[in-house]
Amino acid sequence: GDLDPEAALQPLLEVADAADLQSLLRDPRVKPFVLSAVSSTQAVVLPQHSKALLEALKKAGHTPKVRVHG
Repeated sequence: GDLDPEAALQPLLEVADAADLQSLLRDPRVKPFVLSAVSSTQAVVLPQHSKALLEALKKAGHTPKVRVHG
Protein backbone atom coordinates (compact mmCIF):
# COMPACT_ATOMS: atom_id res chain seq x y z
CA GLY A 1 0.00 0.00 0.00
CA ASP A 2 0.95 3.59 -0.51
CA LEU A 3 2.12 5.62 2.44
CA ASP A 4 0.04 8.59 3.42
CA PRO A 5 2.00 11.68 2.25
CA GLU A 6 1.63 13.20 5.71
CA ALA A 7 3.04 10.02 7.29
CA ALA A 8 6.21 10.57 5.25
CA LEU A 9 6.76 13.77 7.25
CA GLN A 10 6.42 11.99 10.59
CA PRO A 11 9.42 10.70 12.54
CA LEU A 12 10.02 6.98 12.01
CA LEU A 13 11.25 4.33 14.38
CA GLU A 14 13.13 1.77 12.29
CA VAL A 15 14.58 -1.52 13.46
CA ALA A 16 16.54 -4.27 11.71
CA ASP A 17 14.22 -7.13 12.66
CA ALA A 18 10.42 -7.42 12.79
CA ALA A 19 10.63 -9.16 16.17
CA ASP A 20 12.47 -6.14 17.56
CA LEU A 21 9.65 -3.81 16.50
CA GLN A 22 7.02 -6.08 18.04
CA SER A 23 9.00 -6.16 21.27
CA LEU A 24 9.29 -2.36 21.34
CA LEU A 25 5.58 -1.92 20.63
CA ARG A 26 4.83 -4.07 23.70
CA ASP A 27 7.29 -2.16 25.90
CA PRO A 28 5.33 0.21 28.19
CA ARG A 29 8.27 2.66 28.13
CA VAL A 30 8.10 2.95 24.32
CA LYS A 31 4.52 2.19 23.28
CA PRO A 32 2.97 5.57 24.30
CA PHE A 33 5.19 7.42 21.82
CA VAL A 34 4.37 5.33 18.75
CA LEU A 35 1.42 6.19 16.52
CA SER A 36 1.35 3.04 14.38
CA ALA A 37 3.47 0.47 12.59
CA VAL A 38 3.79 1.15 8.86
CA SER A 39 5.76 -1.99 8.02
CA SER A 40 7.22 -4.98 9.83
CA THR A 41 10.30 -2.93 10.74
CA GLN A 42 9.05 0.69 10.84
CA ALA A 43 6.62 2.64 12.99
CA VAL A 44 5.47 6.24 12.89
CA VAL A 45 6.36 8.22 16.01
CA LEU A 46 4.26 11.04 17.39
CA PRO A 47 6.33 14.12 16.43
CA GLN A 48 5.88 15.87 19.76
CA HIS A 49 7.29 12.79 21.51
CA SER A 50 10.42 12.17 19.43
CA LYS A 51 12.85 13.25 22.17
CA ALA A 52 10.92 11.37 24.85
CA LEU A 53 11.01 8.25 22.69
CA LEU A 54 14.79 8.54 22.30
CA GLU A 55 15.16 8.76 26.07
CA ALA A 56 12.81 5.79 26.59
CA LEU A 57 14.81 3.72 24.10
CA LYS A 58 18.06 4.57 25.86
CA LYS A 59 16.59 3.68 29.27
CA ALA A 60 15.41 0.37 27.81
CA GLY A 61 19.00 -0.40 26.81
CA HIS A 62 18.79 0.45 23.11
CA THR A 63 21.22 2.65 21.20
CA PRO A 64 19.07 4.62 18.78
CA LYS A 65 20.53 6.34 15.74
CA VAL A 66 18.87 9.53 14.57
CA ARG A 67 18.72 10.42 10.89
CA VAL A 68 17.32 13.71 9.66
CA HIS A 69 15.85 13.82 6.19
CA GLY A 70 15.26 16.93 4.18
